[in-house]
Amino acid sequence: MAKQLQKEITLYDGKVYGHKVSKYGLENGYLDYLTLSKIVGDSILNNSIVPYIGFYEWEVVNGVEENEEGYYEIYQYYIISDSGAEFLQECTDELVYYHEDLDMYVWGIDHFGTSWDYVLTDIKLV
Repeated sequence: MAKQLQKEITLYDGKVYGHKVSKYGLENGYLDYLTLSKIVGDSILNNSIVPYIGFYEWEVVNGVEENEEGYYEIYQYYIISDSGAEFLQECTDELVYYHEDLDMYVWGIDHFGTSWDYVLTDIKLV
């Protein structure tokens, strides 16, 4: 059975979980990646951790790595906290990996080149 994701998030005075949503997000009615990253919290960019350890050593705990067209290209890997991973798992379909021996979560980002306040998630602002 597929999990039921929260695809709406309540907006209070232009903020979500205490973080101001970008103007672009507000205009389009969807949460932007910059605000999502602030909700996830502290993260460390480490683009070599997953390939160095080996892709098959990581368990996908959220999201999917491929669609009908093939595997998603992951451009950035961010080490995130347990609470950040928990939020992404409960509220999004973002790609999150876990390594049991390291007890570490990594967020896989499949876009690049555009400022995160101009990239929208599929989470509707209400």
